[in-house]
Amino acid sequence: MSRIAAAILTFIGAVLSCAHVAAAGTLAPNKASQVVTLSTSGGTPCGAGGPAGNGQLVDQQIDPTGSNNSFQIPTGKVLVVTGGTILVDFGVAGNSVTVFLEEFGGGGGGGNPVHMSSLVLDSNGSGHADFVLDPGVIVKAVTASPVQGMCADTQGAPGAVINATLHGFLAPDK
Repeated sequence: MSRIAAAILTFIGAVLSCAHVAAAGTLAPNKASQVVTLSTSGGTPCGAGGPAGNGQLVDQQIDPTGSNNSFQIPTGKVLVVTGGTILVDFGVAGNSVTVFLEEFGGGGGGGNPVHMSSLVLDSNGSGHADFVLDPGVIVKAVTASPVQGMCADTQGAPGAVINATLHGFLAPDK
């Protein structure tokens, strides 16, 4: 009986030594070419706008040479936004402003907010909010809509100019 028990234990030990526990993968770029820096062009309004109506679509990619190129999320990919900066200029000095980043689907009206910050504009009517989104916000490409991406918008800054820079990477849409 003890030889059978020893054989069974040896077999179980061999099976367990070959087994691998699957771990959840970390969402991160695999290649440097997947990393993107995006910005607003100032030419594509978006978002609910509220009383200000000054949201801007993040529709430009800044390439390694510093040049801006038109950007849309490629088919079969997702954009993972990991952080950025939203700038407000030409507002009213001392105003309390909420800046937010939202997913935008192009149908008019606001999208799903993924980040909100409050700030008070300085004596020049300017302010900025830096943010980190850890582990990141996933934005999918939507081919049925004319525009899909991220919108930088405000509340409490009528007439102000909004600019944003986002950091992130492209990943396969699995």
